[in-house]
Amino acid sequence: MVSGAWLQLDLLARRREQLGLARPQPLPVRQLLIRGAAIGGVLPLLFLLAGLFLLLQDRLLAAQEEQLAPSAFAYDGLQQRMQELLVQIDTAKTTNRSIAEAMADVRSSSAVLGELKQILPTEMVLNQVNTGGNQLALKGAALQPDGLRTINAFLLRLARSSLFDAQQVRLEKAEVRSGSSGVAPKMSFSLVANFREDSAAATRPRLEALGAVGLAKRVRLLQAEKLLAP
Repeated sequence: MVSGAWLQLDLLARRREQLGLARPQPLPVRQLLIRGAAIGGVLPLLFLLAGLFLLLQDRLLAAQEEQLAPSAFAYDGLQQRMQELLVQIDTAKTTNRSIAEAMADVRSSSAVLGELKQILPTEMVLNQVNTGGNQLALKGAALQPDGLRTINAFLLRLARSSLFDAQQVRLEKAEVRSGSSGVAPKMSFSLVANFREDSAAATRPRLEALGAVGLAKRVRLLQAEKLLAP
């Protein structure tokens, strides 16, 4: 059979005549190959284009990242400096408050002497007044024969003071000493009184009444600067 002659065979000619159908025209092989190659090449081309797009986008993002890198480093450095500055500010505030509280402390000021002057019985004299840490230590003498009663009354006044802890006021020693000729005997004593934890705040309203005018002005100034609680 001559090459291509099979395309002329028509085995279904009678069937088509019965059905009234036209004979189909054969498609050229070259056309089929071209169509198949076109269809088969579309998908790889799409993948190639997508890959090129992603590669281009990655290059653009990398370029943008490189451009923004100095700004990012500068921002990180600024954030770190801000954190360090905040720490320094907090430290300074804490230090200032500590200094302010020390300046407003009533335990080693004229307020203590003013309080002792107001509550000290007339039958008693103080020979020594010492403040150390959170404690006041007193030594003195009371006239007899009511020396012990006078000392107890003084202890009660100390316990009621806004300066001292009522549970931490105690007599350490008391003894009668005979006076010389013509001098009444006295009862010498020593006692300690612990300051209240809130003695500074509790006594501030009374500072001027206690004669601590300078301390009262200093406290008002520190409160105005918000370095002390009102």
